[in-house]
Amino acid sequence: MKNTATGIRRLFEDYSRRPVPTEKTVSGLRVGLIIVGINIAIPAFLVGIELGHTLGILRTAGAAQIGGLILLLVASATGIVAARTHLSTYVLLQYAFGRKGASMISFLVGITLLCWFSVSAILFAKGVQSGVVALFGVDHGTQLYLIAGSILMASTTIFGFKALDKISLFFVPLMLVFLFVVLTKSIENTSWENILGYSSQGMTFGNAISAVVGGFIVGAILFPDICRYVRRQIDAVIGASIGFLIGYPVILCLFAIVGISSGQRDFIQVLFSLGLGTGGLILLILATWTTNASNLYSSSLAFTALFRATEKWKLVIVAAIIGTVLATFNIDESLVPFLLLLGITIPPIAGILVTDFFVFARGEYDWKAAEHVESFNYPAFSAWAAGSFAGFFSTNTFFTLTGIAALDSIVVASLVYISVRHLSKARVISVPDQSEKR
Repeated sequence: MKNTATGIRRLFEDYSRRPVPTEKTVSGLRVGLIIVGINIAIPAFLVGIELGHTLGILRTAGAAQIGGLILLLVASATGIVAARTHLSTYVLLQYAFGRKGASMISFLVGITLLCWFSVSAILFAKGVQSGVVALFGVDHGTQLYLIAGSILMASTTIFGFKALDKISLFFVPLMLVFLFVVLTKSIENTSWENILGYSSQGMTFGNAISAVVGGFIVGAILFPDICRYVRRQIDAVIGASIGFLIGYPVILCLFAIVGISSGQRDFIQVLFSLGLGTGGLILLILATWTTNASNLYSSSLAFTALFRATEKWKLVIVAAIIGTVLATFNIDESLVPFLLLLGITIPPIAGILVTDFFVFARGEYDWKAAEHVESFNYPAFSAWAAGSFAGFFSTNTFFTLTGIAALDSIVVASLVYISVRHLSKARVISVPDQSEKR
């Protein structure tokens, strides 16, 4: 019995509360592929097609590249912290916010990601339902596909990073090949001259950059959850470059071209109009699988900070059940504005975490000391509040520093944190002795 329990723990071990061992680390390329797999998702379809229709492909490409560069900078900063410590976001938060403070932040992030899991799950179910009806004339409703999709996502997520790594290595190349098939077929009835010449004034260039950044800023902030598995700091930058600077802009531009050439905004309808209905259904399944497994993965990691006695794989199952139940209430129709509001409160976390690590901890955390830091680090909460307000004001065009709400909130949170820490003379995490490092 004891050997069986030990085997189960090893099978589901994901180092959610301690550093990832060196022998378990991977290259930046592997991490980058996971991020690309997360990028190929329904939200990216919608953002890319909308940008294409409102900006044209040339301005969309410019906005996507600038937005990707901003995401790269944020992800590289958080990724380097993870590469040095090999700790998850939620352990790192204990140093910046305190033990109990980190639990509060983790709960907020966990609930946000769980709700996004629910939104993606019901959108997936509705997409599969409409696809099956169009292809086979059979309507089983959404419940069957919702439950089946949630089981599929949870069944891989319980194995942690290694499962995300495997499905990305196998499925991301297939999805990219299929997307380029879609691109080729969608432009057969038009010309590159028409595509490049298309223009519209539906959105300002600044707002387009904000849309690009806002669409994936949470992924950049929670990059440590994935990036803690990289071998070196340079691998963190490589992974961030592949996922945020290359993969994300390319995917957005690809869908922008598809939207312009087809004249449609519904990607599923585009696929059926091109005679790719079956392939489209497969793509929808794979895209939601890779993306929502990541949502569930980070959500369960967040909850490990709250339920310390519970193994993470059990939290994955519970979170999947709760997320599926939420999805049955058509959460996508009523909760998205609330989630967008919560999204304003998440970016400042990155500014505080990175500032605490590089400015006050001097680039070193002793992971064994995480359980012994103070309960609340009040300067961090002051900075978080200031950054959240800055994001809110920027979103509503009351005040802006950069024109990008998420970036404003990160900058303000960092500056306020430095100022308040110096004024309050709050504690500084000591640099560990060399003998204590792994």
